[in-house]
Amino acid sequence: METKPDNYTKEKTEVFEGVTDSEVTPEVLTIAGYEKPEKITTTILGNGKRVIDYYYYVKRFDIVVTLPQSGIKEVKYKINGSDDYKSLDHSDTLKVEFDTRYDLYAVAAPGYYHYSTGPTRTLNGIMNEATITFAPTVEACPAGYKCEEGSQDPTKCPAGTFAKQGSGECTKCPGGTHASNAGSDHCDTCLAGTACGEGSIEPTVCPPGTIAAKDGASKCTACELGTYASLKGSTSCTDCPVGNKCSSSNYPEIGPTKPEICPAGTYAEAGSGECKKCSAGTHASKAGSDHCDVCPAGTKCEEGSPDPVTCPAGTYAEAGSGECKKCPGGTHSSKVGSDHCDICPAGTKCREGSSDPEICPAGTYSPSEGQSECKKCPGGSYQDGKGQTSCKTCPAGSACEEGAPKPTECRPGYYAPNEGTISC
Repeated sequence: METKPDNYTKEKTEVFEGVTDSEVTPEVLTIAGYEKPEKITTTILGNGKRVIDYYYYVKRFDIVVTLPQSGIKEVKYKINGSDDYKSLDHSDTLKVEFDTRYDLYAVAAPGYYHYSTGPTRTLNGIMNEATITFAPTVEACPAGYKCEEGSQDPTKCPAGTFAKQGSGECTKCPGGTHASNAGSDHCDTCLAGTACGEGSIEPTVCPPGTIAAKDGASKCTACELGTYASLKGSTSCTDCPVGNKCSSSNYPEIGPTKPEICPAGTYAEAGSGECKKCSAGTHASKAGSDHCDVCPAGTKCEEGSPDPVTCPAGTYAEAGSGECKKCPGGTHSSKVGSDHCDICPAGTKCREGSSDPEICPAGTYSPSEGQSECKKCPGGSYQDGKGQTSCKTCPAGSACEEGAPKPTECRPGYYAPNEGTISC
C-alpha cells in the first residue's frame, strides 16, 4: 500500500494479482471532476497480489472576474446556496471546486443599475473548461432617476428634486427653483413675484405686503415701512402716498399691505411709515393731510390739534402759539380770540389774566396807565371818588389815615390845626 499524501480529496483502492515479483502498471481510473493521478508501477508481492491506492484531488476551475471600469462596486458570491456572501475584488480570480455551486452577482455602484446574476451553475461534469469569465453589465442611471448602491432598477425622483444622468441620489431643488413633475433632470427658475424654498414643487405666490423683485427668489421680501404692496405676486413696493402711513403688519415677515389715511391733527409726507402729530402751534383740520397749518392769532394749537382753540378773555396768543398766555399785570383783553392785551387805563387796575379793568374803589387811586393794583391813599389824604388818579389833602380839623375814603372830624377835645393831618 502506498503512503498517503496530504490533502487528498478522494481515495480509490485497487487489488492486482500476478506472478510474484513481476511488475505491474495498471491504468488509472478516470473520475469525473477529479484530477487524474499518475500511473504507478509496482511489483507483485509473494502472495501473488498487490494493493494500489490512488489518491485523487478535486478538480478546480477559475472564474475570472471581469468588470467595467466604472459602474460596479463589488462582486459577491455564495457557496452551495448559503446566506454567507463573500466579496471579490475587481482583480480576483475565484477558484471553483468541482461539484460545488457558486452563485455570483454584481453590486451596482451608486449612479448605476442592472442587477446581474450569473454565472450560477453546478460545475459537475465540466472537464475541459479551465476558465469561466464573469463580466456583468451595468448602465448609467438615466436623468431624473436615482440609483443607489446595488440598484436593480432606477427609482424616479419625486417632484421638488432632480437628478442628472448617473446620479446615486435625488437632489432637492435649490432655493429659487422648483420641479413640478417627478423624474426631472433639472429645476426651473422661480419667476418674479413668486418664491421657491429648497425642495419646492411649485412656486409660492408672494402674499400682499411682500415682493420678489427678480426671478430666482428663495423667499418673498417684506415691503419696508413707508411702502406697500396690495396685490399678490408683486414685484415691487409702492411708495406710500402723502397724507397716509404704511406701517408693518402683525407679522414681521409681511410688510405694509395698503396705505392708512392719517387722522386730523396728524400729517404724513410721501413714503411715510407713520403719521406724525402736528407740532404745538400748528394744526391739521382734515384727515389725509401732508402738512400742518399755522395756528392763527388769538387761538392755541397744542400738539396733535385738529382745529385751533379760541383763547378766552384775559388771555392772548400770537400766530403759531401752542397755548394762550394770560395778560400780564397792568393789561387786559376784553374779547375772546385776542392776539394782544390792552394797557389798563389810569384810575383802574388789571391783575394778571384780567379780562376787563377794575375801577379803583374809594380810598385808592391809580396814577397812571398799566397799573396792576390800586394804591391806597397815603396818610393825610383821602379819596371819596372811584376810578381816581390822585388823592385829596385831608382838611384842617379832620384826620385821614392811610386808604381813607373820606376825612374823619376830630372828636371833641381833639384838634387838627393843619391840612394833611393823619390823626387828631
